[in-house]
Parts: sequence; structure tokens; C-alpha cells
Amino acid sequence: ERDGAVRAQEEVLGARADLERANAELEELVNVQHAECELATAALRESEERLRAVFANVPIILWAIDQEGVLTVSEGKGLKALGLKSGEAVGHSIFDVFRGAPEVLDSVRNALAGKSSPDGSAPITGEVKGLTLEIRSRPIRGDNGETLGVIGVAMDITERKRAAEALRVSEERYRDYYDHAPNAYLSVDMETGQIVECNQTTVEMLGLRKEEIVGHKAMEFYTPASLERARAAFGAFLSRGEVHSIDLQVQRGDGTVIDVTLDATAVRAPDGRILRSRSMWRDVTERRRAEEALRVSETKFRTLAETVNVAVFILRGDKMLYVNSAAETLSGYTQEELLEMNFWDAVHPEVQETLRTRGLAKQRGEPGPKEREVKIVTKAGQERWIEFRVSTIMYEGEPTILGAAFDVTERRQAEEALRLQVAAITAAANGIVITDRDGDIVSVNPAFTRLTGYTAQEVLGQNPRILKSGEHDEQFYEQIWETILAGQVWSGEIINRRKDGGLYTEEQTITPVRDERGAISHFIAIKQDVTERKRAEEALRESEARYRWLIEGAPYAMVIANGEGRIVMVNAETEKLFKYNRIQLVGEPLEILMPEHFQEGHLGHRAGYLEHPYTRPMGTSLTDLVGRRSDASEFPIDIHLSSLKTDSGVLVTAVIRDVTEQKRAQDALQEQARRDPLTNLLNRRAGL
Repeated sequence: ERDGAVRAQEEVLGARADLERANAELEELVNVQHAECELATAALRESEERLRAVFANVPIILWAIDQEGVLTVSEGKGLKALGLKSGEAVGHSIFDVFRGAPEVLDSVRNALAGKSSPDGSAPITGEVKGLTLEIRSRPIRGDNGETLGVIGVAMDITERKRAAEALRVSEERYRDYYDHAPNAYLSVDMETGQIVECNQTTVEMLGLRKEEIVGHKAMEFYTPASLERARAAFGAFLSRGEVHSIDLQVQRGDGTVIDVTLDATAVRAPDGRILRSRSMWRDVTERRRAEEALRVSETKFRTLAETVNVAVFILRGDKMLYVNSAAETLSGYTQEELLEMNFWDAVHPEVQETLRTRGLAKQRGEPGPKEREVKIVTKAGQERWIEFRVSTIMYEGEPTILGAAFDVTERRQAEEALRLQVAAITAAANGIVITDRDGDIVSVNPAFTRLTGYTAQEVLGQNPRILKSGEHDEQFYEQIWETILAGQVWSGEIINRRKDGGLYTEEQTITPVRDERGAISHFIAIKQDVTERKRAEEALRESEARYRWLIEGAPYAMVIANGEGRIVMVNAETEKLFKYNRIQLVGEPLEILMPEHFQEGHLGHRAGYLEHPYTRPMGTSLTDLVGRRSDASEFPIDIHLSSLKTDSGVLVTAVIRDVTEQKRAQDALQEQARRDPLTNLLNRRAGL
């Protein structure tokens, strides 16, 4: 028993020792756990502070609600965007804070009802006070799985949404640009040669569906005529990684052919291998047609330019790029010389610099006249007037002058002559009237107004019959019309009536004018008022009649001669005395009435008299002067001279008297004086 008691005591002591050790271990464990708890609490506090700091600086909202939807947590910088501070919303219903965001509130209701996903992985997006919030939430559950509340995070994604929308719009825009670009874009895989991507323009260009293009080899779409060039371009692309402006032809789904140019660059792998191409087809069908049309047009232009009789040139800067053969004829220079020389060198020095300045300005697109007349100097040094007609065109991609030149020298001369004629008509003292074929007046000069009293405005379109005086019968006018319509000139005198009713006499000449076909188109009438002249002529006729009566009635021969000594008039007594008729004498020299031995001396006497003409007798006795009849018989005469100055010169009047009887009587008296009247013998005085 003792041993048993000892053992029992030892066991108790051992148990106590074990208990003490256990207590010591437990105490140590508790101390450790307490320390760990304190550390964990400190770490949790630190973590919470860090989390709060994060929430305070990150634009998110951390929130939690109880089963009633009342906020128990409201933290985060994102609250500021809602006009709230951290913790300010605690105690308020989340249904008030997120009012106007039905999506968010529906998510909260689902979470409170335990219907949301346990991890809250599906975000909800809603609009709150103009902000777009992305909210993730999940229920807070108790030990028995009951829903105690909801915890969530809301992030302001307004800017991200805007950026995403902008990116989406940009992507759509660039996709639209890509799909509807003016050129066809496609990508070809280098291993298979198949088209792996293309834009809508490619689809429209080929007239196929996209699935009929993508997955097909690019070479299938080239025409047989272009296939060799396409393969060569493919080889060059594999070698260089790019090709440019390769002229090819592709065939549409309907069989029509399109001209394209191919440009391609490479998409490479990191190791430099070419994976696929970025290819572009540019449809140049219309350009090719335009180029062909241009070539045909240029051929036509050159053919036309070389056949027309007009100088044609193309000018850029100071040099001509083209001149036709007519320019050679116009300038005297060969085409080669014209293309080598400065264009302005052919222009007259007076306008050379001005024309160059304006020509270069026109090439720059500045406004200027399209037509201009300029004087040039030909290779031979001859001055010619040229009319230039120019326009600015795009030629070989640059602004260029296309011009035509016409030689208008003859036209300018004709215009100058016409100008002088018009000036002469305007300044003419005689009235001039131009009518059409029907006699309607189309033009009058100022002298017509002075002559008739009618202004041009009053008579234009009228017929000259407004001047009729009634002094002529209809037959008179019919004869005029008959003459001029036959293409003949009519001249004569007409008595017309002025605007004031006064009559006047005009001397008129009407000339028909023919057009280029030879038909009479107009009449020109030249009118001269001869009323005063007619009066003067009438007075002169009356005076002349009286004068002739006096001369014809004179008892002596009267001869009138001009300053040249030619007879202009004789009377009847002269005809009887000299036995000439007046037709034989008028126009003959005075010497026809003298013996030959008097004629030479008479020339000197006549000249002396004309130097100092006055009335006086000729000779000093009856034996000085002798006349000669048409039958060559001679007889003594005496002459008295007188002179008269006229507009046409001096007229000399000779009064000639036959003194034959007087000379016989004088001779008889002299004979009686020499002889004795009784014996008829010479007396003593006669013998002395």
C-alpha cells in the first residue's frame, strides 16, 4: 500500500508538474497570442489607415450598408465628385444617395435579397449626378449565411467612358476612312499569297462580295496581260519589302478591266521576316482614258495648229515651248530659232518690258486682258502689228500661256485710212449723206446739218425726200433712182427745202457702194450749196450777155487773150476783118493774126506789156502795125490795148481797126505834097 501511496503521490506530483508546465506553456502561449493579437491589431490599424489613405487619394467610393440600406461606411476621394465628404453619407439611405441610378439601386436590392453573385464580380454602370460610376458589390453574410448588409466599391469612370467613346468613334471613323477610302486597300499573306483583309473600296472596285475576295490568291484578280508584271512586282516586294507605282490591270467580277497602280509596303515579324503586305490599288482607269484623250487631243491640236493660217504658241516664263509653222511666216524666224530665243525679243522695244511684266503676271494667275494688239519686229527688221489672244492653261502641271497671233497690219492701216476718211467726212465743207439701199439715212456729217438745218438725230432712219422742194417732177427723181440702182454715179443740181422752209440749190453727186458680193448696199451723196454761186453765175451770165452784146455790136474787131498770149474770145468784126471764124481762132496764139516777120518781135512786146499792163495804143504811126488774114494777105491796122485782172490771171483786150483807107488817104496827101498840082512834077522840096 505504501508503495501504492508513494506511486500515487509521485503521480500527483508528476501531474502537478505537468499541470504547471502546461500552465506555463499556456501562459506563454497566451502571452504570445496576446502579443500576436496586439501586433495583428496594430497591423490591422495600420492597414486600415493605409486603406483609408488610399481611399482618400484614389477616385473611388467604399461603401457598406446594413439590411435596411442605411450606409454604415462611406469613404473615398470619389465622394468629392458627388459633393460629399468621407463619412458624410453614413446614416443616410443608399437609395437617396444613388437616386436617379436605377441600375445601381436594382443591384443593391438584389444583393440585399441575396440574389447577386457571391463575389460581386459583375460590375454595374450607372449615372449619378452627371457622373458615370462603375459599382461592384457583394452581400455581407452572417455565420448562418444570412445577409447582414452589402459592401461595395464605386469608381468614377466618366473620363474613361468618354475616352472609350472617343476611341470607339475614332475607330469607327478610321474604319470608315479605311473602308471608303478612294483607293482599294488589301493585305496579302506572304506564305500563301492569299488576301487576308480588304476594305469596302476593294469590294466595290472588283464588284464582288468580300468573302469572294478574302481567302483568294491575289494573282487571281490580275488580267492575263498583267500577270507577268504582277509576279515580277511580287518578287521585287519579297526582295525589297516595298514596291511603288506598278502599272497593272485587274478584272472585275463582270469581266470588265480596270487600270490600277500598285503600291505596297511590308509588315514584318520581330526577326525581320515579311509576314504580309500593306497593298494599295489606285484606280487610274479614268486617268488612263484622260491621258489617251489628251494624247488624241494633242494630236488634233498639233494637226490643227499646223494647218491654220494663225500663229499658235505655248509660252512658259520667257520661253516658248511650242510654235507652229504659221509663226515662222509671221515673224520670219524658223521654229528652231523661235524656241531658242526669248519670246519678248520679238516684241517692239517700245512695249517689250511692259508686255513681259504683264505676261509673267498672267502666268501667275493675276487678271489681265485676254486680247492685245502689239507691234513686233520681224527677223528682217520690218514692223508689223499683231493681235495676241491668250489664255492661261495648266500644261505639264504648270501654269502656261496658250496664245494665238494674227497679223492685223493691213487691218490697222485700213482702220487708219477709215479713221482719216471719217475725219475728212466730219470736217468736210460739203454735206455728206449715207443711206442704205432703200434710201433710209444711216449717217450724215455736220456740214449736212449746217446746209439743211436738220440734226443727225432728226434724219437718221428718214428718207432724203424730207428735203423735197416740189420744184422737180416725179420723173426727175425716177431718173436719179434708175441711174444709181444701175450702179452708175449721178451728178446734177437739185432744188431742196431746208428745215426752216427756205429753198436752196445744191450740186449733188450720188455714188453707189457695193458690198463684198458686188451687190449695191449703200449710197453716198455729196451735197454742195450752190445757191450763191448760181446767183453769181446768173449775174455773170447777164453781165456776160451784156458784155458780149457790146463786144459783138462794136464797130471794130475785138480780140481777148490770156496771159499766155492765147485767144480766148473774138467778136464778129474780128471774123470779118481777118477772114477766120471764131472756132479757128479761140485757143490759138495771137501771132496767128500777124505776118511772120512781126511774130518774133511781138513775143517780147507782149511780155513787156504783161509786166506793166495799162490802157494804151500800139505803134506810133499807120505804118507800124500790120495784120494778116487767113488768106495770107496783109493790111495796116492800129491797136488799142487794155487789161483786166481776174482770178484766173490777166486778160488783155485788143481793139483792132483796119486803117487801109486812112493809109491811102495819107499816102495821097503825101504824094500831092511832093508834086505840083498843075504840072504833076516833083516840086523843088520833094527833090531835097
